[in-house]
Amino acid sequence: MKNILNKIEFHYSYLIIALSFILTGYFKVLLILTSIILFHELGHIIMMLLFKNKIKKIIIYPFGGMIKTNTLENEKLINSFLISIFGFIFQIIYYLLIIFLYKNNLIKQNIFEIYKMYNINMLIFNILPIIPLDGSKILNIFLNKFFPYKKSCYLSVYISLIALIIILINLNKFHYSYIILLTLLLKNIYLYYKNIGYYFNKFLLERYLYKLKYNKLLLVESENNFKKEHTHIIKNKEKLIKESTFLCNLFDKNNKIC
Repeated sequence: MKNILNKIEFHYSYLIIALSFILTGYFKVLLILTSIILFHELGHIIMMLLFKNKIKKIIIYPFGGMIKTNTLENEKLINSFLISIFGFIFQIIYYLLIIFLYKNNLIKQNIFEIYKMYNINMLIFNILPIIPLDGSKILNIFLNKFFPYKKSCYLSVYISLIALIIILINLNKFHYSYIILLTLLLKNIYLYYKNIGYYFNKFLLERYLYKLKYNKLLLVESENNFKKEHTHIIKNKEKLIKESTFLCNLFDKNNKIC
C-alpha cells in the first residue's frame, strides 16, 4: 500500500480548488471531498490489483481521480466493467459507514449533511457518460459488446460531447469551479479523440503479440470492424484471410514468421 501512496499526484486543478476552499474557511469540506475521491479510487485500485494490472500513477482531480495502468486494450470486458463499477461500490460502502457513525453519534449532523451532499453529487457526476468519467468507461464497455472497437471509441466521443453540451445548456450560472471542471472534461475528450488511432493500433498489436484468440468468430471486411472478444476472418474480395495471418502481415513487414 505504501508503494501505491507514492504514486498519488494532485493535479493543479485540484490544488486550485483546495486553496480556494482553505482561503474561504471550508477546510472540513475539502477533507470530506478528498476522502470521498480517495475512497472511490480505492475501489478501482483493489480491482486492478486483483486482475494484476500494474498501476503507474494516480492523479487526483477536483471531481475524482484518474489511474494510469498497463491495462491491455483487449482486457476482458467483464474485468473492465468490474474495475469501473467498484469505484461506485466503494463510495457507497463509505457512505454506509458514515451513516453508521452518524447514527451512533460519532460525527455531527452538519458534517454528515455536507458529506451526504458531496457524496450524492459525486456519484451523479461520475456516472455521466463523459470521457474520462466512470460513466463513459461503463458505456464504452457496453458499446464494445455491440459495435467494433474503433466505432465504439468514436461513439464514446460523440456521446461525451452531446452530454457536455446538454450540461452547458442547463447551467443556471457559471462558477470558476464549473469552468475548471468543464475545461478539463473537454480537454480529456479531445485527447482521447486525438489518440483513437494510437489506441486502435495498440488494440491490434496486442492481438498479434499475445496471439489472442476467442471462441466467437466474426467475418469482417477490414480491421476497422474488429470487435473485442472475437476472432476475425477478413474477406478480401473473394479471398478469406485469418486474423492471425492478417496481423502477421501487418506487423511483420519482412514476413519472417508469417
